[in-house]
This record gives sequence, structure tokens and C-alpha cells, in this order.
Amino acid sequence: EKRKEIYRSIGRATGLDVDEMERKIAEDEAREAAEKKATMRNILSDGKTAGDKQVADTTK
Repeated sequence: EKRKEIYRSIGRATGLDVDEMERKIAEDEAREAAEKKATMRNILSDGKTAGDKQVADTTK
């Protein structure tokens, strides 16, 4: 945490909006976690990921 505070201080001193940067990082991490959770839910429910395409059963 001390290291983060040093980087925040440097960022502020150079004119960066470190608070906005941290908000964006948190949003990105939350979105990635939600995507992983959805993918796992799909895999566990039907064995397919969101990227899998359904193929018609032509054996009938």
C-alpha cells in the first residue's frame, strides 16, 4: 500500500487524475470478474462457453 501511495503522489504531481485511473481499473476488474463468472456458469450449466456455436443435429 505504501508503494501505491508513492505512485499516487507522483501521478498527482505530474498532473494525472489518479482517482479516475483507479476507478477505471476497478471497473475493468469488475467487468472481467463478471465475464469469468458468466463463462463458468455457462460451462457448468451446459458444457459450452459463450463463444461456442450450436451445431444442428443432422443425425435425425
